[in-house]
Amino acid sequence: MGVVRSVLADGQNLWSRASKTISTMVVRKESALLAEGVRDGAAARAASDYLYTERNGKVTATLNILSADLQTNTLVITA
Repeated sequence: MGVVRSVLADGQNLWSRASKTISTMVVRKESALLAEGVRDGAAARAASDYLYTERNGKVTATLNILSADLQTNTLVITA
């Protein structure tokens, strides 16, 4: 079994194409960090730092992570 995760990001921008680009960038970074074994909260902070650095602090995104550990029946929500 293991851990099942869902990552959702919403790029905050006026144009839908730019928002999608930002959202995709954040989800990919977050997913890569989680796959490396980084904990949810630390991965969220790292993805935030990554977005800030890549876009010079000019854009924002909301990020939500839902992690379900099927072995210990534990649910963690990171927002």
